[in-house]
Amino acid sequence: MNEDYQQDHVVEGINIDDKPGVTDKVLLLAALLISLPIYLVLLLFMDDPDLTRYYSRSPGAGQGAAASRRIPVKGLAGMQFSPQQRTPITSEDELIKELVCTFEPRSGSSPGLVYLRSATFERFTDTGMESWFGRVPDKNWPEFAFTETSSLQQSQTADINFFCNYEERLLHVPVLKNLAGPLKFCAMRDGSIALEKTIAVGDEFEIEYLPQLTLAPSDVIAEASADSPYLSTSPLMGAELLEISGRVAQDAQPGAPTVLAIADFLGSHGEYKADYVMNRGEHPVRHFLLNSMTGHCQHFASSLVLLCRMRGIPARVAGGYVTDKKRDNRFFVTSGMAHAWAEILTTGGWKIVDVQPQRGEAEPAITPGVPLPQKASLDAIKERLKQENAQRYSSQNNGSDNTDDTHESFASDEPPRMTQTKVSSGNFDQAQTPGTVVKDRARVEKHQREEAEKLFKKQTAEYGYLIKAAVKTVLALFCIIAFCWLAVKKFEQLLKWLQKIFFGAAAEEKTEQQNQEEFRQNIEKMLTMSDFVLAGSDVIRLFNSFTEIMADRGVLPRSEHETPGEYFDRICLELNFRPADGQAAARCFEAELYGGHKAGVDDTKKFLQFLQHVLTRLG
Repeated sequence: MNEDYQQDHVVEGINIDDKPGVTDKVLLLAALLISLPIYLVLLLFMDDPDLTRYYSRSPGAGQGAAASRRIPVKGLAGMQFSPQQRTPITSEDELIKELVCTFEPRSGSSPGLVYLRSATFERFTDTGMESWFGRVPDKNWPEFAFTETSSLQQSQTADINFFCNYEERLLHVPVLKNLAGPLKFCAMRDGSIALEKTIAVGDEFEIEYLPQLTLAPSDVIAEASADSPYLSTSPLMGAELLEISGRVAQDAQPGAPTVLAIADFLGSHGEYKADYVMNRGEHPVRHFLLNSMTGHCQHFASSLVLLCRMRGIPARVAGGYVTDKKRDNRFFVTSGMAHAWAEILTTGGWKIVDVQPQRGEAEPAITPGVPLPQKASLDAIKERLKQENAQRYSSQNNGSDNTDDTHESFASDEPPRMTQTKVSSGNFDQAQTPGTVVKDRARVEKHQREEAEKLFKKQTAEYGYLIKAAVKTVLALFCIIAFCWLAVKKFEQLLKWLQKIFFGAAAEEKTEQQNQEEFRQNIEKMLTMSDFVLAGSDVIRLFNSFTEIMADRGVLPRSEHETPGEYFDRICLELNFRPADGQAAARCFEAELYGGHKAGVDDTKKFLQFLQHVLTRLG
């Protein structure tokens, strides 16, 4: 029988590479302890947010939806008819705190009153009003399509500067023709302008618009189909309200005079009270018209719209701000100037009808006598607020503390924003470059420089992030390889340590007995075979396993510098064996280890028999 066959026969018959026996629980626990550090290393070096939010600075962190904290933004709540609490502004500090934006006409005559629309509402609900058209993008831009009459109007331009973080709806003067600014925009079917992200402190928009006019008696009411939402009165249609709509304007001419008669009725019979509380079980408009005739601007505007629709006149409610406070040709818009008014559809477009109650009086948004900041002072305030806003919310979103070196970079970086989720990104259009709507070459050049700087910083940050990621990957691989090497090197010690901790001395003793029994059974199996020899590595492993068992039992352990022959001689002396048996076993081992040739079958059996006799004697 050739040597290869003999070796294969031994390997297949007996697993002489078995490690010391351990339970499955210990092995599982060892695997978990080995894999857990590897997993933590991967999380740490691969920017897991739970582990790295306190120091990681990947590109774009802290912007939009990635923000770790929501950025507080101002905005309008909609047509909920809830009581309103307004406190007049009594100082310049309060004015700056409540300031939403400024509106500065750049061409045309300066109006006495400015309406800035945010949204419109065309549908009555069970508890108020809502807008469906305000949720639908419309590439046809119906508010941008002008009749022959409106096209004769001279367009005007203006700047809108924001002093707060504002919702993703642009305040503007209807009817908008052109727009320049920092954000992509989408025209909605109701004529409102949705923005891709929220407005940040310091944002500037340039608009070209046709001034929206108030309704005049000579205006011609536009025709609308019977199923138009601008004629819908559901769920408020009823005989009592129909009677009111017919009675209040029975002497007026059809069309615009009827609308103005209804507005006069509401103004003369209604009482303004911002904090008026209505019955919850009844629709606010029905309660207003049939019971109290008391409320705020939302009640008056929606009641006008309902009564006009009952007379077949298309109408809607608009929400936004109205202001007459200005200095240096800049109109100031504060949170307390939020307002709702009615709009009537005419052949010349939507016209404003704003009911003015004769009873009750709204608190002024700004107390008379409070000085309005000059233009130079206002520009400096805006720049300060812009830097404070960027420092406060960008640093929070990045998950880092405010430091001196970050303060300087915020002014030129993208300001903190939140991304809107209501309109698909494919519906947004790029606004024009600042300085093109309100012609200003210096502003165009400044914008181009800023965009170039932003692009350079973005590319630099991306390159830095790639390099950082590569370094992290290399470090992670190095740590994993080093740990795996250490785990393999010390695996047996790890198993014994775990076994001792979790199973105690009794389990350790039981495992040692199992190892010894397995070793004894392996030897017995090999002795029953014939015509085989062991490879040198197998002999060495058997010898090492034997010495480990002896060391574990604490009986005749091998000394550090003792040769196999010397060790076997000492065993024979201690256990009263024939010295010749120990010498025969040693010859097999030393022939493989030092002689460089294979031991014969007889020597191999003597080697195995000697090990078996020793274990049997020791019990």
